Amino acid sequence: MIPKALTQKNIYPGLFFLLMSRLAISDPVGNHTDECTPDCDNPEHNTWIDKSRVAIDNQVDSLAMWLDDFFGTPSEDIESANTALRLQFKNTWLEGEGNDANLRLRGKIRLPQIGKRISLVFLDDDDPDTDSDISKEVIDRESDDTNVALQYVAEKKERTHADLKLSLRSGFHPKITARYRYTFPFSEEFEAKFIQTVFYRTDEGFGASTRARLDWKISDNKLLSWSNQVKVAEEFDGERWSSTLSLARRLEDDRALAFAIGASGQTEPDYLTTDYGFSVVYRQRIFRPWLFIELEPGYRWQKGEDDDHREGRAIFTLRFEAKFDATPKSE
Repeated sequence: MIPKALTQKNIYPGLFFLLMSRLAISDPVGNHTDECTPDCDNPEHNTWIDKSRVAIDNQVDSLAMWLDDFFGTPSEDIESANTALRLQFKNTWLEGEGNDANLRLRGKIRLPQIGKRISLVFLDDDDPDTDSDISKEVIDRESDDTNVALQYVAEKKERTHADLKLSLRSGFHPKITARYRYTFPFSEEFEAKFIQTVFYRTDEGFGASTRARLDWKISDNKLLSWSNQVKVAEEFDGERWSSTLSLARRLEDDRALAFAIGASGQTEPDYLTTDYGFSVVYRQRIFRPWLFIELEPGYRWQKGEDDDHREGRAIFTLRFEAKFDATPKSE
């Protein structure tokens, strides 16, 4: 058994500096791509096997990327090569509590005047992968706050992405986050994504989150995804975890539908599943190509740390979203 003092005090700085070192030695953005390595000019490395692997990469990822972009997942926004902003009005009705409405801004603005790799990002949470499933209400994790950060993209390739973010939250406590994503295609139908994030905040200390997502392309318009995330930090005991299974379908180029079930919890002080539930998400463009409406009815069972009773409540969320994106001019 690993001592608790080691897992919660010593391992975070080690992970943080390991990932920081990986980002520091990354190749410049755009110098290489996964489709063409320095060996591409060598006929021995340009066989039908290599070409087939590239084709698999493109086929298995295209539907997942289309769905993530259409449903507006935060991780897709921050990895975008272009400026992309989403202004969203959200109204949530929760049984027993009534309505809660808010307006928020998400996305990124590239700052080429400062540097090709620098962007200003707007996030619901400092960790965009916490809220990067198509269904956002199946478990209680969607944040209504907007955090602003400077993002430095250290590496951007077909299958990898690495960046650093510096943000200021309430109380002017700075937070630095290092994030690395790797995508691995198993076949034309299966693909896995692994995302490792390590962070440090001056008032809360070190922490880390690990996210794994498996995508199965059932058909040209159907995608089954299973995503799991574990988060550890010095500010709380144990590990916080979540798991979501979703089935998304592209109905047309301007409409999509998704079904999801999920659960979340914490391992200490006692192993606890805090909530689980299901939801249906329907999203479509209205009036303009950049304007969306989204309906998400669902049902959630929640349990407090000091409460043995699990309460079930219906939930319904309505979202109106305007997406603004731009292709950068040649720099």
